[in-house]
Amino acid sequence: MKLYLFILLFLFSFSIKSQVDETQPYMFWHSVGLSTDMGEKMKFKLSILNSLSFSTGKYNFIQPKIAFSIDAGKRSDIDFGFKPIYSITNQSFNSRVFVTYAHRSKKNKFRFKNSLTAEFNFRQYSKFRERFYYAFNTYYRNTKWPLRIRPYGTLKLYYYLNGNDLQYYDDKGEPTKVASPNGLHAFRYILGFKIYPSKKASMNFYYQGQKEFNTGTKFSNNINDLNPNSGSIRRDFYDFGVLGFSLFFSL
Repeated sequence: MKLYLFILLFLFSFSIKSQVDETQPYMFWHSVGLSTDMGEKMKFKLSILNSLSFSTGKYNFIQPKIAFSIDAGKRSDIDFGFKPIYSITNQSFNSRVFVTYAHRSKKNKFRFKNSLTAEFNFRQYSKFRERFYYAFNTYYRNTKWPLRIRPYGTLKLYYYLNGNDLQYYDDKGEPTKVASPNGLHAFRYILGFKIYPSKKASMNFYYQGQKEFNTGTKFSNNINDLNPNSGSIRRDFYDFGVLGFSLFFSL
């Protein structure tokens, strides 16, 4: 137990001394975490994620996570928790709370998980304050493979809500409405594999990509929107790629 806590504290103390340069297109994410049972149907989880920019060689954000997971029965789980996010260059700090409902299923050696997550940020972002996403995850389980290796894939679809208002214009440059850019605006995919060097430890290697977009429907307001009077783009798309590694312990 002391060893696991020492690892977490060491990585956190290293991270807060790093420089931050946000919105980098290519990053390396590394994280470490642990979980422990709190009775028969609840788990406590603690982790910290560090993001390193490939272009600058500096850290661009640090995100601890404190969460609880409840077994809701019938192959379902409810997770809820708190994520403080720290930026040094911008001298900014945000806190985010979240709740996730997940349902698990299986077919032969494939495992599936469908989940819905709601997030609320205490700090206002330009594109959203609340964010909701659906995630689909699948992995292949074969206990005879070395280190119980498990290849997996995840798809996520994000809905942004209550960002800062934008002035919208028609094709002639006439103002039409002032509104938050609410709508479906981001897609993420994750490809990776997990290995289990021991019963109490797992390692995760993955690549993650994000692509922002506009749907162009009346039910969604645009980001990456053109002001025809000035020719400027407001709320640029933010697309990125991430190589990641995580180490997780079960107590």
